[in-house]
Order: sequence, then C-alpha cells, then structure tokens
Amino acid sequence: MKILKRIFIGIICIPVLMILFEIFGFIVNHIATNIQTAQLEKAILSELSMVEMIDTYSETGNTSGTGNHVDMLSVAVFKTEDTKTDIKNKLKNIYDFDDEFGCWVEELKESHEHLNGFSFWNKMDIPEDLDNCYMIYLNERAPFVDNIEGH
Repeated sequence: MKILKRIFIGIICIPVLMILFEIFGFIVNHIATNIQTAQLEKAILSELSMVEMIDTYSETGNTSGTGNHVDMLSVAVFKTEDTKTDIKNKLKNIYDFDDEFGCWVEELKESHEHLNGFSFWNKMDIPEDLDNCYMIYLNERAPFVDNIEGH
C-alpha cells in the first residue's frame, strides 16, 4: 500500500513541478524585460545629447507571431539633437543595430506612418511635433525562451 501511495504522490508532483517551473520562467522573463527596458532608457539618457524621454513600452511574449519562443521587446521614444547616425554611433558599443528584427532606430518624422502597423504604436504617447523625435526598437530572446508564454 505504501508503494501505491508513493507512486500516486510522484504522479501528482511531476505536473505540479512542471507548472511551477513555467510560472517561474514567466516571472523571470517579465523581470528581464523590465530590466532591458530600464537599461535602454538609461543608455539613451546617458549617451545621447540633450535628450527628452517621451515614452517607453515593454512586452514579453511571442512578438513575431512565428514559432514557439518568448521575446523581450523594449521600445523607447525620445527627442534629441543627435542625428540617427549619431545615435547609432553613440550606442553601437551597447547595442547591435541590425536594422531588421533585433535592434533598430527610426526618425519618426520620416517613418511614423509605417510604424502604425506595429501593435505597440497605439499604446505609446507619440508627440504631435516629430522634429528631432526618434524611436529605438529592441527585441531579444528571453531567458526562458521556451516558456509557455511563447506558444
């Protein structure tokens, strides 16, 4: 009878441990996203000239909609007297600007219309005056990339 009790406890413990591991991964991923966004904001404020931070946005999950993985998305909108090239040059030791999926910078006056298609765009405060206004998009894999949140 003791052996059946131990088997029953084992059968119950395995799914519970799996659920707890997924919850732990979920929490760690969200903390990591918040840290990434805070570091992005700090880098912008410390490395660029005459910066006015407008808004930041964070999202944890499958941001591309393809595959089963978890991303950490951080977006910052800010004003600066630096040019797009200056921004890239000043932040290139911190971020790898690939101009595709992972990390890129946009001058909003030039490209704000095509950004309307991004889910985060309507969730951010975008100023009316887009002069010297830029956005940095940073999307990296989460620490628990195979977490249930990415499915």
